[in-house]
Amino acid sequence: MSTKAKKKPITATGDSLIYVGPTIEHGRLSQYTILKNGIPTHVQDLVSGNADIAQLIVPVQHLTSTKQAVQKQGTPENAAYARLIKGV
Repeated sequence: MSTKAKKKPITATGDSLIYVGPTIEHGRLSQYTILKNGIPTHVQDLVSGNADIAQLIVPVQHLTSTKQAVQKQGTPENAAYARLIKGV
């Protein structure tokens, strides 16, 4: 069983967030985009239509651990990243 804490759902306001996935939608959301004061409408539209994008938007303080998870085979973050790459 995983000892990893469950992630809080993404909210429209609060901490600065960062997108750790690949650049998608012809640059509409670029890798390592920092989202201050919540998620802008154009990104919220992407998030609501794709759970993989939502999974790869994390609080800035989780950047290092999420990057490591993206690179580790078998993690949910790795699977989400791979699915997004296929769709790019």
